Order: sequence, then structure tokens, then C-alpha cells
Amino acid sequence: MELTNKNILILAPHPDDELISSFYIIENAKRLGSTIKVIFITSGESNYLGNIRAYKSLKLNKKEYASIRENEARLVMKELGVNDFEFWRIPDLGISKYKQKIYVKLIDTIKNFKTDILISPSIFDCHKDHNNLAVIVSYLSDQLKHIKTYYYIIHHSNSLLDNIPFNIKFKLSGELKEKKKRLFNYYKSQMLYNRDFFLAHLDKECFISHGNVPELSEIPLEIDFVGKDFLWIKVKYRGFFLNPLKLEISTIIDSDIYDFNATIKWHKKALPLYINRSQKLCSYIKIQRLLGENGGYLAIPISCFKGANRLFIKLSNINPVFDLTGYVNVKMMKHIHRNRSPKVCVVIPCFNIAELCSKTVNKTLEYVDDVVVVNDGSTDSTKESLNNLAIQNDKLHTLHLHKNMGKGNALIKGMLYAFQNIDFDLLITMDGDMQHRPEDIPLFKEAWQNGADMILGVRSWDNNVPLRSKIGNFFINKLCSFLLKSKITDSQTGFRGFSKPLLKKIIESDCIKAGRYETELDIFLYSYLSGARVCEVNIPTIYIDGNASSHFNPILDSLRIIKEALAFYMRFYKAQRDGLENKVIIDNS
Repeated sequence: MELTNKNILILAPHPDDELISSFYIIENAKRLGSTIKVIFITSGESNYLGNIRAYKSLKLNKKEYASIRENEARLVMKELGVNDFEFWRIPDLGISKYKQKIYVKLIDTIKNFKTDILISPSIFDCHKDHNNLAVIVSYLSDQLKHIKTYYYIIHHSNSLLDNIPFNIKFKLSGELKEKKKRLFNYYKSQMLYNRDFFLAHLDKECFISHGNVPELSEIPLEIDFVGKDFLWIKVKYRGFFLNPLKLEISTIIDSDIYDFNATIKWHKKALPLYINRSQKLCSYIKIQRLLGENGGYLAIPISCFKGANRLFIKLSNINPVFDLTGYVNVKMMKHIHRNRSPKVCVVIPCFNIAELCSKTVNKTLEYVDDVVVVNDGSTDSTKESLNNLAIQNDKLHTLHLHKNMGKGNALIKGMLYAFQNIDFDLLITMDGDMQHRPEDIPLFKEAWQNGADMILGVRSWDNNVPLRSKIGNFFINKLCSFLLKSKITDSQTGFRGFSKPLLKKIIESDCIKAGRYETELDIFLYSYLSGARVCEVNIPTIYIDGNASSHFNPILDSLRIIKEALAFYMRFYKAQRDGLENKVIIDNS
């Protein structure tokens, strides 16, 4: 950090932050001919109750305590030889409410002072005032690129600090260390209250330069995916009834700062999002709880932040002073992932539906790059029809099984063939009996672009659904909802999409049995339990001739599926416990 003949502006959310963070800079900058200005954003009056005991006065109030802290700061400034300092008197713990006011005032101050170097708290600091001030400075630093900005962290967890690659570190010893310790005692109100905390910051001062701000993984908040329409956040924290978890988002649009918030309730399927604390938006955050982990996914509509180049996101709870995390920075365009249309392969299992299967395949080829049709030992003319189609279209791949092995086995064979022989981004499975519409495939493409690993084409259970299908699906959906601790609306849909990374995990899993209808349930449960991002798209409910072409037995197959669901649940957690990673077993006969 070059300190010779510079104008250095130091921002302190409270009196004492300038001494804890920047004593070394102040001492050396003065010696090298630099001019220093310190701004105390608040007077730090909120913890006056904690000092009533120390001052032995029940009459101590916020106003008096603010005056005490300001006088302490004046003495420290005098000892440091800093004559240019200001008290802005923003309410303590109120920086978040006054972001816009501080933003405008800081722009003028930075320009009038002709600032060369700006010293600010970091977005990773867990104190509310610190990280909110850091967000304001981050917006300013993007605009005022000629200014060198450096960030310090005071309130943190040790595990977080160990993972931050500070690129500027100052070690204090000898006279400097003794002087800093002596000046700490000038902040009597704080030393009486929190002496050990101050002494922990005695001998070192560390900074991150703007442009070198890292992305951290050791916090319970992770930006998992930025899609075309949705931002996926992985939250590794659950919260509980008396101390609910809160999501806070800050952004700037056309020089105006906006704050969004939502209270996270993992038992819900969607959450309302509020702007500026009270105004409810029409957009809802989608919830996906991850079983076996503390937390889950939040899918946030990007349309809420139209015009924003970046977002700052953090987790909080009822603690009025400290957040669970500092802010995580999302640069929207930089982070965006699947910003192209996917290459799509469709797998269609067929059994004794020659005419319907041919129509389905022909229509599907209009929407995708490749189609794999698995003839599951049909005894009608399915094989001949498919072979004729394959001659006419090189995008069609046909697999013929010698005998009927069940839908699940046919699906696994088709998936494995596609994975080994075809270049694709998204694999879709659909039935060959015209009950899934190929024209709905663009919905799956869009969901893939928005970050989904598994896409479910969910049906509405209206009066058009045959009774045998409605009963079977009702009980299986209830069982899945119980097992996954989430509301499941259509676990038995055969119209599904899978990202290639998820498909690889499915093929390699030893938990999935290649059998009949129960295989689809295994794949469904595995995708949820393995932490895949799941998205639902609405498709029409179509049953031709009362679902006459289906080979599903509503009693026997439902019982088999329910039995398999419980068995899979046990297999999965046993495999997790034992750390097994075996291949799925496929019957090749």
C-alpha cells in the first residue's frame, strides 16, 4: 500500500473502529506526508445498556453515551495528530436504513477531499453496520475506479478469517504496539466492556484490496447458480421457530439503493419477497429443502432486480447486532452460467405401442438433437416401425431388447447409451404413448438454462384423470412428501429432464435398481436426496382412452413402488454412511 503524499479517507462505523483497523496506516501515512480524514458514521450509542454497570449509573442513556464515545474519539484523534474528522451521527445499527443518504454524502466527501485511498469495512464483516457500510463503498468503488479501496474485517469467526486471503498485512511490535495499546485505553467505554476483544486486534492489521475480494466457501451461504431467470442460493443453515432465518439482499439500480428481505421457512414451497422491509413483491422465492442437511436451496427470480449489475446477499436472524454471515457478492453477468440453448437428447421406452410410439418419435425429432428409443421386447410391429424411422433420420437411435424387462430397465439402458455415445447437455425422458407432448420440451430447455438439474413435468389432478391413476399417484405422492419433508405434487411423472452431471451420478449410483415402474421412483428420490436442484414445469394432463395403453397395475404396481420407496430410502442412507460408490446393476439380457 503506497502511503506517500496521499489523501487517505478512513471510514469508521463506530468510534474505535479506526484505531482497531488502521492505526498502522495513520502512523506511517503521517510520517510520509499524507493527509488523513476520518469519518465516524455513527456514534456507537446502542450498547449503552451494557455500560450502565461499568459506569455505575442507571441514568446513562443513548444521548449521554454517544457523547462519551465521541469525546473518547476526539482524544484519540488528538493523540494520533488527525485534525480532520467528522461525526455524521447516523443512528447506531441504522446504517442499513440510511444507505441512500450515506451513499450521496460519501460521493460528495470523496470528491471534495480529493481522495486517493479509501479505507472501509469489508462486506465479510458480520456486524450489521460494518457490512452495510461496505456495500455502499463497493457501489462507490465501482464508479470511482481511480480511487484505491482497501477493506478491513473486525467482527468475524476464526474459521472465516483463516480462509480470507488478505493481500496486505501489517505486523505491529515495539513502540507502535505499545502506543496502540495505550490509545485503546482512551476508549474507556469499550475497554471496560470488551477488553479481550480489543487486545485480540493489538498486533496485526489486515486488508483486502478492491478487485481482490475473494469468493468464500466457508460460510453457510453459497451462490450455487445464476440462470437466465433465477438465482439459486444454497443455504447451509436451518434456523428454528423462535429464531427464524432471514435472507437480506441489497443492490443499486440507477444510483438508487434497494434492500430486499424474506423470512425463510423450509416447510413452505414458496416465500414472499419484500422490498425496503414492508412492500410485498409479486415474485416469490422457490424453496427446496435438502434432507439430511441444515438448509436447502432458494431460487430467487432475477426479474426482481432488473437493471442491477450486482447483488449483495447475506443471512441474518433476530440478533440485532450481528448477522450470521457477511454479504456475498454476485456480479450478475459475470456469474451467469448456462447462457445458451442446451443440446437435448430424449430417451423414450416403448412396449407394444407401435403406432403411438412412431407418432411420438416423429414429433419429438422436431424439437431435439437426438432421440434414443428403447423397444422393451415388444411383440407387435414396434421394432419394424422404429427401424424404418431410423433409416430416414440419423438423429434417431434405436435399442431393441430381446424380451420385456420393464420400463425402468429400458430407461436405464437408454440413459447409459446416451451418456456413452451422444453429446448432450440435457437428457429428457418421456413416454411413447402420446401422453407427453413434444411441444412442451422448450419448457425443459428453459428450466435447464435456469439452473435445474432435475426437471419434472407436473400434471394437474383434475376430473380428467382416470380413477386408478389418481389413487395410485395420491398415495405415492404422500409417501414421497413424508420421506423428503417437502410437498411433492407429481412423483410419478415420466416426463423428466436431467442435467448431464446429475445423469452421471444416477448411472453410477449403486442405490438405483433397474426394474419396472419403481426405477423411476428410485431416480426421483435419489435426485432429491443427493442435493440436485429441482424445478417443476406445468404440463397438460393427457390420458388417451382412459389410459388404456398403460401397463401400470394400480394395486400391484403401487404396492411395489411404495415398498421400493422405503427400501430405497434405507439403501441410500446406508450407502451414504458406508461411503459406497458402486455402479448401477443393469440386466443385459
